[in-house]
Amino acid sequence: EQDVVILFCTATGMIDGVFRERSFINKSTAQIIGGRQWSAIQVTTAAGVTGVMDMVRTGKLPQQGFIAQEQVSLPDFLATEFGNYYRAGEISEAPAIAA
Repeated sequence: EQDVVILFCTATGMIDGVFRERSFINKSTAQIIGGRQWSAIQVTTAAGVTGVMDMVRTGKLPQQGFIAQEQVSLPDFLATEFGNYYRAGEISEAPAIAA
């Protein structure tokens, strides 16, 4: 009940011909959902799985076959009911780095 899950993801690459870095940062803590206490690891694990399943259900992802992690759009995932548990994080874009 006192655990904390920190998620930090960063990627670099070319966007419109400019080298950029994008980062996603989130801190999740234990919370009460549906009247029951859930640890941070339970919330983040369940929200990740159910968010992707919701994307399959609504047609945002293929209805059959293997779904690769890179097919899951972060904005689409965060827009799901379950992505709300990750939405408290911050998406930031670093300034362009000269080549």
